[in-house]
Amino acid sequence: GKGAFGTVYKGKQYGTDGPWRAIKKIEKKAVSNLQLLMSEIEIMITLDHPSIIKLYDIFEWKQALYLVTEYFIFLQKFLRWWITFR
Repeated sequence: GKGAFGTVYKGKQYGTDGPWRAIKKIEKKAVSNLQLLMSEIEIMITLDHPSIIKLYDIFEWKQALYLVTEYFIFLQKFLRWWITFR
């Protein structure tokens, strides 16, 4: 999908049968304060809660940042949250 700051792709680690991940590509030119974004990403990577999408990795390539996150369908995430707090 495409959002305000970039495009999101669905992918897996090459050569594995691992879980699907969402990979968000953020063009550096679309970010007004790159240092602030990097600070927020450092915080996000430490978060671990069932109601928050897990950020697994970040890397730079050419003029973009790539954020590798948990891949989910909205309903799956909602149901997990609902069962946890029921």
